[in-house]
Amino acid sequence: MYKVEPTGRATPGKTETVVGDEHAAHVGATIRRHRVAAGLTQDELARQAGLSVRSVRDIEQGRIGRPRSRSVLGLVEALALPSKVGEALLSSLTAIDGRLRVGVLGPPDVVVNGSRVDIRSARQRTVLALLALAHGRTVPVDDFVDALWGDQPPRTARNLVQLYIGEVRALLGPAGHTVRFSGGGYLAQWGTEEVDLAWFDDLVTRARAAWSGGHPEQAAELYADALRLWRGPALVDAGDRLRHHPAAIAAGQRRIAATVAFADAVIALGASERAIPALRALCREEPLQEALHGRLMLALTATDERAAALQVFADLRAVLANELGVEPGAALADIHLRILRDGRPTTDAAADRRERWTPAQLPAPPFPFVGRTGQLSALDQLLTGSPVAVIAGTAGAGKTALAVHWAHLVADRFPDGQLYLNLRGYDPETPLDPGDALARLLGALGVPGENVRASVDERAAQLRTTLAGRRMLMLLDNAGTAEQVRPLLPGTAGCAVVVTSRDDLAGLVAAQGARRVDLHLLREDESVLLLRQLIGARAEASPDAVARIAQQCAHLPLALRVAAELTAARPDTSLTDLAAELADHQERLRSLDAGGDPRAAVATVFSWSMRNLAADSARTFRLLGLHPGANVDAYAAAALADTTPRQAGHALAMLGRAHLTQANEGGRHGMHDLLRAYATQLSSELDSAEERAAARGRLLDFYLATAAAAMDTLHPAEAHRRPRVPASPTPTPDLPDAAAALAWLDAERPTLVAVTAHAATHGWSSHATRLATVLFRYLEGGHYADASIIYRHALAAARRDGDRAAQAHALHGLGSIHYHYGQYDVAARYLRTAREHFRQVGDRGGEARALNNLGSVEQWRGRYGTAADLHRRALNRYLDVGDQVGQARALSNLGRSEYRLGRLDAAAGHLQRVLILCRAIGDASGEAEALDRLGSVEHQRGQHSRAAEYHLRSLRLHQRNGDRTGEASAMASLGIVYSQFGRHAEAADLLHQAQALYREVGDQDGEGDARNGLGEASRATGAHAEALRHHTAALALVTMSGARDQQARAHAGLGHAHDALGSETDANLHFRRALALYANLGMPEADTLRTHVAARPHGRRDAC
Repeated sequence: MYKVEPTGRATPGKTETVVGDEHAAHVGATIRRHRVAAGLTQDELARQAGLSVRSVRDIEQGRIGRPRSRSVLGLVEALALPSKVGEALLSSLTAIDGRLRVGVLGPPDVVVNGSRVDIRSARQRTVLALLALAHGRTVPVDDFVDALWGDQPPRTARNLVQLYIGEVRALLGPAGHTVRFSGGGYLAQWGTEEVDLAWFDDLVTRARAAWSGGHPEQAAELYADALRLWRGPALVDAGDRLRHHPAAIAAGQRRIAATVAFADAVIALGASERAIPALRALCREEPLQEALHGRLMLALTATDERAAALQVFADLRAVLANELGVEPGAALADIHLRILRDGRPTTDAAADRRERWTPAQLPAPPFPFVGRTGQLSALDQLLTGSPVAVIAGTAGAGKTALAVHWAHLVADRFPDGQLYLNLRGYDPETPLDPGDALARLLGALGVPGENVRASVDERAAQLRTTLAGRRMLMLLDNAGTAEQVRPLLPGTAGCAVVVTSRDDLAGLVAAQGARRVDLHLLREDESVLLLRQLIGARAEASPDAVARIAQQCAHLPLALRVAAELTAARPDTSLTDLAAELADHQERLRSLDAGGDPRAAVATVFSWSMRNLAADSARTFRLLGLHPGANVDAYAAAALADTTPRQAGHALAMLGRAHLTQANEGGRHGMHDLLRAYATQLSSELDSAEERAAARGRLLDFYLATAAAAMDTLHPAEAHRRPRVPASPTPTPDLPDAAAALAWLDAERPTLVAVTAHAATHGWSSHATRLATVLFRYLEGGHYADASIIYRHALAAARRDGDRAAQAHALHGLGSIHYHYGQYDVAARYLRTAREHFRQVGDRGGEARALNNLGSVEQWRGRYGTAADLHRRALNRYLDVGDQVGQARALSNLGRSEYRLGRLDAAAGHLQRVLILCRAIGDASGEAEALDRLGSVEHQRGQHSRAAEYHLRSLRLHQRNGDRTGEASAMASLGIVYSQFGRHAEAADLLHQAQALYREVGDQDGEGDARNGLGEASRATGAHAEALRHHTAALALVTMSGARDQQARAHAGLGHAHDALGSETDANLHFRRALALYANLGMPEADTLRTHVAARPHGRRDAC
């Protein structure tokens, strides 16, 4: 092997021709002479060297002024040249270009004037590496300090950084002047061809563009060139701080993505053998990376190495089991299955995308849209260049409109979906926390709530993993700081991100290489065009007046739209008179103009709008600034303004016509954040502190009273469990039945979350804690993410007030939510603490609720005896306090434990008592749950018709109650019963619906139950490969939570599927695991499975 220096590289994107370059001509002539002597064609040599035919031809003809060292090395090895000849060729390359070369894709490496620089100082290596990792961006001094000394820097750290920079400049010799101080840090002005990481990124960018443009051959060559630059893991010998630097880790992730993309390209071209060496090497470095192993399996199978591909799966499965205690994911298991079934699977990107959650969250495009051609062109570069853009501009400049307009234009370039998130960076309320933002993005990508990691860093890594290999567009609107955005950025090359902000987010530009798109005011002709399109025919008759209005609006889009609405509201006034009126008003507000700040034009136009409003509408507008939610209806506006809903509705209509609010679905109105801030400012100036406090109080009283009324209508049997709240001082909507109550709760849920948070943090603790307690049963119906936010705010408020009873209810709510998430240890901690709080305040009913839910936790853990004991203790306390709803719930849970233990008569007896009790007290929710469980008992007894009847009745009740979790459970149960009837299509449809609903609400164990059901339904139709896929997915879902009964069910299903597919060893393994789990749980399924195993042919039975 020859030692290769990272020198002699061609400029990316160019093929340089250097006429008379004797070194290049010598290299080419030597290669050609030895190729001819070996009897090889250029095509044959190219294949053996892993190059394109064009590359070989250009090198031989001396067309490349600086051939790549690794390209020449490949030719040298393919031709088996004598060592002296090879070394002479590589030395010639060093002589071709003696400029600076910095390498970080492997051990740190620097070459100056053809000679390697011996950098013995670790400090100097760190400084050089940071400059190279940033390639073209300024590295803040604090970053150097952190990388050099961590959290224990010396007092003179900043001076020492300056010293080390000087030493590095000296080491670089003539190239030292390229490192200079810039904006609080240091910038290395090195070209793309001088830093291997920069070169790699450039080649990958071009490869992505080639692939997107339908040129897989070109993409494969570019990816291959990019991957040849790697000499090992980034900064492999540079110490832990550098190797674990975020930029080094990100580079490693880009390498993985590029390797996967290269494999996809060559597999698609029928040249899978080209991917195998790179995949094998990287799989050794990344032993847990499933995407790499999957591509290696595909490539090996395509080259008729099926046994080797299956061995890759077996080895990875063993590593995952030993290291993490998990099975391979569903995608890898599917590849494994296809190899077993078909022998030669192929990649199917379209099918993969169909299996994935495909969000389409873009808001409607703005109309009309004018101008911004330069900015649109700049954004187009996201498709081929930097994957992050920051649209920066003043408030009201149309940043969101530009981003949404462009996103709709290019949506088809991102077939895996489009994400939209308002970060509320400049809202009056608290900006969206990065952790909450990550949870919302993961939820939009189909990640169940209980799978979302705990910390921001873990969620950020989870988002990058979820997005890996996808082509998605992410629009992050209204960002406040770079720190708010940075954790949300994907790590994959196929995604593009557009961020809008009033700040230039220099940190993103410097550290993440974001492209900044500055959004200034519209040009005069664009402003006039926008007004003409908004105003219509009147504008054609008064072009001078339209131009004056545009000028008076400072060409700011938001001001122009508001002014256009004002002209529409006064059709009998000429545009000339309106322009004169606006000019006069502007003169009187000239003091607002801070040195020509265009926002002063907004204040002018807003103020002009206010002057044209009736007094009641103007007051309503001011008070809307106090509302914490995104939308408001006439009833809430009436509460703020202390008026009637009819009057408030009229005021909202007037504000909508004036473009001061935006009418949304369901008669609700929203506000631009700039208008909200203006309304808040006006209220602080014109309304007294007492008036504002009274308005807030009425609003909170309104939401609390209406939520309580809705819950009393929807769940009347549990009214005694909820706190009694006073009537609202202002009218509330009529909620005559359960459907109306549920519709109101669903529509207002985001507002109720915002109201609870606002109350908890602005001195209205009692409202926050009572709202949380009032909404408990509704939130239990599958609204887990919102419930978690509400309960956490309620708990914080209760702790501030020292209210132990309120703390108990909030802790109980958090325990219940974590139970639904499948996080049983966390749930048990919350519930035990809640029980202790209930005991201390003498709330025996609350203590019984905590005990009952602790029993449910133990039930899902498979500890049925312990669960039954807890349910009995809860039942006794419920009997003591006369809580019939609680008695029914405890009996229902006790029936479920008996069912799990195979005591079907006892289970049925408990559940029949529950039905009688629930019907007597009007507890439709408890009745629906009992019906579903009775159906399962009858199914186990073999009474399938009666089981189906119970499940159907349960389903209808759950749907009426708005309980999405219960609805999913009844669907899954009914689907399993239908599969027994031979109604396979209906069964599959119900089970798929259940799976989707469980995933939507974040119930991981429920989704695992549905996937197990799908596996069993597939087995009933003889679709054993499908059964294998479903049970594998189910096992992955329920392993983390510890739901052992579902794990046993999945293992049993996998055993049956492998048995039918002829994989005896795997079948025996899964049967053994299922038997062990069922026996340990004391479930009757152990006997059934043991009988089945005993009945198998002797050879298969022995191994179990």
